[in-house]
Formats: sequence, C-alpha cells, structure tokens
Amino acid sequence: MKRRMQVLAAGAVTLTLSFAGALPARAATPPLARDSASGTVSTLFAGSLLNYMEHNFGPSFTKATGTGYKGFGGGSTEVANQIKGGVRQGDVFISAAS
Repeated sequence: MKRRMQVLAAGAVTLTLSFAGALPARAATPPLARDSASGTVSTLFAGSLLNYMEHNFGPSFTKATGTGYKGFGGGSTEVANQIKGGVRQGDVFISAAS
C-alpha cells in the first residue's frame, strides 16, 4: 500500500509539473512565471505523504531537474480550503481526500 501511494504521488506531481512547465517540456510549453523567477516549485500535499515528499520526492526532483522544491503537508481538506480562501498558494496540490 505504501509503495502504491508513493507511485501515485510521484506520478501526480510529475504529470502536474510537466503540464505546468516546471519540468523540461516535451512540447513548447513556457514555464510558469513564478517558477522561473524563484527557481522553486511549491507543493502542497496531504500530511500522510510528508515523509515521502520531503525525504524522497523533493530531493529526487531537485536532483533530476535542477529546480528547487518547497513542500507543505497538512490535512487535505484543510489545505484545499486554505487554497480556496487565498491563505496558501502552490504550484501543485496533492490531496488524499475525495
């Protein structure tokens, strides 16, 4: 189960970042303005993914892309409400809630 969650999280982040232009593009997609300005991808994610995102995904992402990684983990519903309310902003949001 843990491995499946890691694969799903990595796949979701990779897919989202490639559409956002933060990863080297296969198509001619310009990077997000804030990504190119800061050189860091901000990721908001479910707290249950904290260990994986901070110790595995983040360092691997930075090593593979040369782009910085900044993560914040919290309750999925709480973080979603903070995004909607303008309290938090990120380039990627990975939820564990449906």
